[in-house]
Amino acid sequence: KAGNFDASGSTGTFQTSTGAITLGGDVTVSSTNTLTVGVAGTAGQTTLYGDLVVGASGTGQDATITSHGAIDVKKTGLTISAGDLTLAAGNFDASGSSGTFKTSTGDATLNGNVAIAGTNTFTVGAPNDAGDTILYGKFQVGANGASNQNRISTFHGGVTISTGGGTGGSGTGLEVADGLTLSSGDFDASSVITTSSGAITLN
Repeated sequence: KAGNFDASGSTGTFQTSTGAITLGGDVTVSSTNTLTVGVAGTAGQTTLYGDLVVGASGTGQDATITSHGAIDVKKTGLTISAGDLTLAAGNFDASGSSGTFKTSTGDATLNGNVAIAGTNTFTVGAPNDAGDTILYGKFQVGANGASNQNRISTFHGGVTISTGGGTGGSGTGLEVADGLTLSSGDFDASSVITTSSGAITLN
């Protein structure tokens, strides 16, 4: 009922019975020794009802977690207080969630094609509080197919078409293939206007 159990002077193994084992005090695995549950392909579940700490915060005391399988977070989420989140292979898939997706306030780089599914929208800023949207490539609205693939662009402000400024500026202006309607305001052209060969009506 008192005293210590001390086998530290032995180099032999320690084996228990096959019944349940209860460790009533703190357990420390010393130095570089390991703790192994089962064998590869055949192992029971390890359940921890308390917090899990891996490594320590001191210099050179960090440790790595390696998982050869999925990690399922049931509650609260996953928080990274320092360091990076790196995906070296595989996909990032949040399609099964109805939650939101937020990035940090730093630059966000999308290295592949980006598709916005269905009727979802793409919004930059808010009214009276938005940055510029810059497109260095071509810009297409709608598709050249059935009539239901045509889409309307609405501009609540002026549109300026320049020659591009630097080397390679095309200066092709505005080319309208299927009608241009001015419902209000002025039509002001300080350069050459080229019309079609059809009838022109000046009201």
